[in-house]
Amino acid sequence: MHSTLRISLTAVLLVSLLASCGTTPPSNYYILRAHALPPSSSSSMSIGIGPIRVPEYLQTNVLATSQGGNRLDFVKENRWAEPLEAGINRVLSLNLAGLLQTQDVRSYPWNPRLPPDYALKVQVLELEATATHANLVVEWVLLRATDETSVRRRISQFSTALDNTQAETIASAYSELFYQLSELTAATIRQVADETTAQKSSP
Repeated sequence: MHSTLRISLTAVLLVSLLASCGTTPPSNYYILRAHALPPSSSSSMSIGIGPIRVPEYLQTNVLATSQGGNRLDFVKENRWAEPLEAGINRVLSLNLAGLLQTQDVRSYPWNPRLPPDYALKVQVLELEATATHANLVVEWVLLRATDETSVRRRISQFSTALDNTQAETIASAYSELFYQLSELTAATIRQVADETTAQKSSP
């Protein structure tokens, strides 16, 4: 009788141990946040955003950190709540709406018969977080959307300091990097628009 009881208790303990070993830690989900808000009033300028492209190693919903050199670490519990391309498009749209004081911001693809005034294409070349910094390298192209004429093409690099490598800190730092990109491209769009106005008004 005692032998049967001991076997039963052992079986229960083994099942409990296996169940605890197989438990997956809960996932944490993060998003990029815009720093600017859409205006209450609107200018007449219209902006198109996209397409947005990211490298293959970023086409995952898992956040990555870099230990330096060529190594990346992926922590499966820390995930993006949306595809990174979609998050970048969303925050650029909100940031540029606020910075340029327009509510006419469209995501690619838009109606080719009703194109925006300007279109911003973005290709992320590098996006990583190290122990001390978050870094973004991006190629961006500003087009006159009516005829797809390129008016600016740049490769720009942005960086912001990190005091830890917690996923929430990294997501916040990435949001800051894309706001820096938004500020640069908004300033460029204003400059191009002013140049166009000046050319049209000159005799």
